[in-house]
Amino acid sequence: MQNLCMFELVKLRYFFIAFCFISLNKINAQSNFSYKEINMKTSILQCGNFGENTNEIVQFIIANEAPLPGGNYLESKKIVNKQRQEYYRKLYKSGNYKTTDDELLPEIDTSFDGQATGSRGIPNDNHIAVSNEGKIISVQNSSIRVLDEFGKTLMFKSLYAFANGKILGFTNYCYDPKVLYDPIADRFILFFLHESKVISSFGVIAFSKTNDPTGEWNYYKIPGNPLKNDKWSDYPILSLSKDEVFLTLNLLSENKDWRDGFNQSVIWQISKNEGYNGDTLVQKMYYDIKFKSKSIWSICPVQGNFDSTINENYFLSVRPGDLENDTLFLHKISNTVKSGKSTYSLKILKTDKKYGLPPAVPQPKGGDTLQTNDCRVLGAILHKNKIQYVQTTVIKPYFGSGIFHGIFDIKTLNTVKSKYISSDSIDYAYPSICYAGDGSNSDQSSVITFSHVSSKSFPGTSAVFHTKASNLISKFSQVLKVKDGEANIERLPSSQVKHERWGDYTGIQRQFSKPNIIWLAGSYGNKSQFNGTWIGKLRVIDKVEIENILKTYPNPSSSNITIGVNCDTEQLLNIQLFNDKGKIIASVFKGKSAVGYNEFIFDISMLSHGFYYVRVYDETNSKYYSEKIIR
Repeated sequence: MQNLCMFELVKLRYFFIAFCFISLNKINAQSNFSYKEINMKTSILQCGNFGENTNEIVQFIIANEAPLPGGNYLESKKIVNKQRQEYYRKLYKSGNYKTTDDELLPEIDTSFDGQATGSRGIPNDNHIAVSNEGKIISVQNSSIRVLDEFGKTLMFKSLYAFANGKILGFTNYCYDPKVLYDPIADRFILFFLHESKVISSFGVIAFSKTNDPTGEWNYYKIPGNPLKNDKWSDYPILSLSKDEVFLTLNLLSENKDWRDGFNQSVIWQISKNEGYNGDTLVQKMYYDIKFKSKSIWSICPVQGNFDSTINENYFLSVRPGDLENDTLFLHKISNTVKSGKSTYSLKILKTDKKYGLPPAVPQPKGGDTLQTNDCRVLGAILHKNKIQYVQTTVIKPYFGSGIFHGIFDIKTLNTVKSKYISSDSIDYAYPSICYAGDGSNSDQSSVITFSHVSSKSFPGTSAVFHTKASNLISKFSQVLKVKDGEANIERLPSSQVKHERWGDYTGIQRQFSKPNIIWLAGSYGNKSQFNGTWIGKLRVIDKVEIENILKTYPNPSSSNITIGVNCDTEQLLNIQLFNDKGKIIASVFKGKSAVGYNEFIFDISMLSHGFYYVRVYDETNSKYYSEKIIR
């Protein structure tokens, strides 16, 4: 078999390189970070349609539990679990969901059981992709299933059978599958990992040759130990741009507990069109990514950059094992790998709310507690210069587990505005997010799905709708229960494990040909007390109506006064200042507004003391809003 990885160039970029970059572009980089990169090419391994389509009643024998996501946080986890226990010793709270005061609840269009009888990995690791024609790929540990929009199975195989052609040393220990649909190429990309030992660790990335996922695929092998040391790859996340696919992985040390085996996170930059065509992949791997000489842990790619004019792709990470933190790392890769000019940079942001390590959470009737892992970023999207992202976090003061939602502008890089999605009686974890808007500049609508459980309700799947108009705060729907659990999850012997595996991630995608349709794949406790998979089709309508409200402040004022106007649509505004006798004394603004909150500052220091009136007229001058101000 030919050598798969031909190393062309090794570049070392240390601190002095970062410093030089800062001197050229201070906005997009900062000091105290370093990284290295390797350019390589990978030839196609195999092409075809492998494995017999399996009858769903045949059960796969999975001898191994999928690895836990790595990280050094064991002691912190003990602390937060103890804090939760101490809180509930003092106080027990019950009640319904704690929700926002809006009515943006998505509608459940269709939902069905997404787990074939023969696929029972630990945990599920559900992920989903949907084509414009409505072909659905549902993957989990350790199978791939193709369905139509009504839940009819078109193909069902183990990951081992799906890729078992010419891969030497291939076994049935395949896990952590991720799948994406490419709306530009109308194709699918699938990645999964093989084995968790250094000697046998590798990844398989497959590109569908057509838009029919039951047909042939092109397969490539990604080294699990790319630095040829004692590390293996874990926890993949995929994202797409117009020309490339990005893959992030964590490298873990051999023969160490998963909690302290984390070594570093790497980013693979891969040309995707070659994958569709069966040509040699052009790749670059960024590694030894450090801030203040410490490896940055678990990097999440940001989805949604299909703009052909933008050659910048973003990635997020946090301090996932900390009890409390407000640091957000914004990674950026500029230019394509084929351009020969791709570079990495790092920016540090701050969140306006703290995130922290979530505790293990209880199930009803004295069932085993469920693992929530750490608070790494689990999903992120980009739309019109704004990034939204989600992670699991501790919720205080009752030390529950909830969802942290952040949003920020990549051009201004102001403080990250954040919101907790939480309840004082129900725990949430493992969120994922997708864009759900109409494509306009001001629209920041999204849907977030996540797992839920409480001491009174079995593990299930939920979702919320989020929207944000320009310059206004975020609004969230009530929490929608997409699937109620049927029983506790009791998979692993309590004598061997203290906490059950709940699920390391969920999946969600907008159907690009039908922007108001969202597909999700989550978990629930089924009647067999296993991690079941539930697929839901949600229909969303952005019902937010922005009131045309005029506000002025400070009032009274002796210098500048700020005039704020909410607009539900783009419209022509005419803002004028009148004296107490109704005479126009100044024109403040005349022009087109933005959707949402518009702000205008006007100097009134030259006016005499007294009463004045600000009036805002619409484009026909037939309707206006008025407010009295005092100088």
